[in-house]
Amino acid sequence: MTVRARSALVNFSLFSTSLARSRKAQILGQVFMLILAAVVFAMILLYGYTAIRAFSERGEQVALVEMISSLKSKTKSVALDFGSVKRLDVQVPARFREVCFVDLETLVSYRVAQERLGAVHPLALNIARSGTQNVFLFPPGDAPILLEHVRVGRGSDATLCVPVVAGSISLRVEGLGNRARIGVWA
Repeated sequence: MTVRARSALVNFSLFSTSLARSRKAQILGQVFMLILAAVVFAMILLYGYTAIRAFSERGEQVALVEMISSLKSKTKSVALDFGSVKRLDVQVPARFREVCFVDLETLVSYRVAQERLGAVHPLALNIARSGTQNVFLFPPGDAPILLEHVRVGRGSDATLCVPVVAGSISLRVEGLGNRARIGVWA
């Protein structure tokens, strides 16, 4: 073999070895890029999930505040109009299945009313006795709701629990001059 042939053979073997190394490097580079893309994709999904969850929680809080302000303003306006009866449709946030109203004055006076409320919702009875809340959401809500100048039912009826149907409740609100009497709209 001549010197020229030997050098050509050496150059070819070096070229084929560097070509093989280059292919291995390309494969490793592709694997690295694939792993990096998967990590970025997972981070985007995680961020999107947390953002959507935060938006839905904030939306539920807004719906609860709207429900509370609607109850307070409408019962107050009807309370001053003696003898008027109005239907009050209140939108209730989706996670609540029942809304209970408690007449705090009647609850204190009648033991039977306390026993009835305590049998159904014992936690609500303890809170109502403190006088800080007279509207209860079930499952329990975050914000205490106190409607001033409200009567519930007649006589010894101190509680009114209304099931939430299709995201709302329908109430009968009667003006008593200085108070509003709440009942179920039939």
